[in-house]
Amino acid sequence: MMVSRVTGARRPWRKISLGLVATALVTFGVAVCLTLSYLDTRPTSSQPELGRVYLLNNHGRLVYLTATEAYLRIGLYAFSVAVFVAGALLDWFLVRRPALRSRTHRA
Repeated sequence: MMVSRVTGARRPWRKISLGLVATALVTFGVAVCLTLSYLDTRPTSSQPELGRVYLLNNHGRLVYLTATEAYLRIGLYAFSVAVFVAGALLDWFLVRRPALRSRTHRA
């Protein structure tokens, strides 16, 4: 039987950090799906009159996005990385590191 090292006051922080990491993974998946959707549905030539001047190059496949589409895509990727890092740091500093410290002080 596996005994959890996360006990007491650290358990809520563990749940929060797991929630942040899960949110980051879902957001990253949405960003990837959005990018793939843009690659299939956006024009391959620039259309300045429509504002499609932001180039998306994915392995040689070129499509042009509007400013809103480009910034939404970049924002989703940036948000997913930031939330993942926040969850990982929260887990390390409030869950794992105190557990490691308490084990070394007992010996």
